[in-house]
Amino acid sequence: MKKFITAFKRRPDMPVEVFRDRWATVHAEKVSRLPGIQRYVQNMPLESVYSRGREPQFDAVAEFWFEDDHLDGLTATPGYAAMEADALALADPPSMACLRIDEIPLIDGPRTPLKLIMFVRRRADLSVSRFQDHWRDVHGPIAVRNSYIRRYVQAHVRERAAGEPPAEFDGVGMVWFDTPADMRASGTTPEAAEASEDGARFAEGGVPSVVLPTSETVVVA
Repeated sequence: MKKFITAFKRRPDMPVEVFRDRWATVHAEKVSRLPGIQRYVQNMPLESVYSRGREPQFDAVAEFWFEDDHLDGLTATPGYAAMEADALALADPPSMACLRIDEIPLIDGPRTPLKLIMFVRRRADLSVSRFQDHWRDVHGPIAVRNSYIRRYVQAHVRERAAGEPPAEFDGVGMVWFDTPADMRASGTTPEAAEASEDGARFAEGGVPSVVLPTSETVVVA
């Protein structure tokens, strides 16, 4: 099974409330009709992210799973054309990131209400394989010890073919918590301090490039 993650900002002329409603209804219905789609999850930033006029880097993060043998020819289908047209009516195209990923569950726990999504770029002096090895084998076990985390999944972005533009990010970390209080408390633990120190060893700037607290909705199970 193949998985993709997309993230994007809404059109500049579209109010947040209008975007969120349309993405969750009209667009979700079009995606659910794509040939071969096995699972589709929408991740909506928490309303608190927009407080005091703030704007997150992304208004939407979507996850798609397809069976391998349904990918060939997908973009030529009427269902894909309808979905793409609606996406262009919603999204600000320059903001869009589309990532083909390999999913690695490190804590295979429940999908609780609160999901923190972190987009990571590797340090410029690291190869993709060295970045992935360190993130999975060194950083991952540090995070696993944080008792507030209920579920933890790393999404390792696949390298693109020669001649293609580089991926916008090298990894996406997804962490589930029971409550916002637990999410905040997780950042005060010794494990969080150790993870923060380790970030400088593999991540650009030592920290995730984008951090987005969200709630997830499973549209296609």
